[in-house]
Amino acid sequence: MCSGWEREAHELPLSEFGPTGSTKDGLQTRCKSCVYRYRNRPEGKAAWRERYKPKYDASPKGRAAKKRCQRNRRASKAGADLNPGIEDCLIEGYELGMYEDDCAWCGEELTEAERDIEHIHPISEGRTPGKGTNDPTNLVASCKPCNSSKIDKDPLDWWASL
Repeated sequence: MCSGWEREAHELPLSEFGPTGSTKDGLQTRCKSCVYRYRNRPEGKAAWRERYKPKYDASPKGRAAKKRCQRNRRASKAGADLNPGIEDCLIEGYELGMYEDDCAWCGEELTEAERDIEHIHPISEGRTPGKGTNDPTNLVASCKPCNSSKIDKDPLDWWASL
């Protein structure tokens, strides 16, 4: 039985109820059509976003998504090609060099909180063929001091200036 939303309770087959982990039977208390109407009412989307967005933004997946959007925005402004596969690489645990426990530049051991993603060839070189992309082969794990001091320099020029 659906507890309804803006209408009387009504009986429906169990196939009309979505799954949830918060009830004994594992089904939502409202049918799929009531949930759809609730979420898509004019004030509903804003209320839904206001309630759940802060929780998502605070999660590791939300923080990674925010960083990915910022990185892609900068890359797009610089004219770099965006690699659509990078999202999966960055969210699913920093594949390739992102699993490294040491900074790629100074060799300092890194904790998860200290680890930054560094572009070997900066995004600002995006118009140069083969450089400045968000391709996973252009990303390494870096400590915050190295990432901050390298900024948008070529790795060889930056290393020579140390």
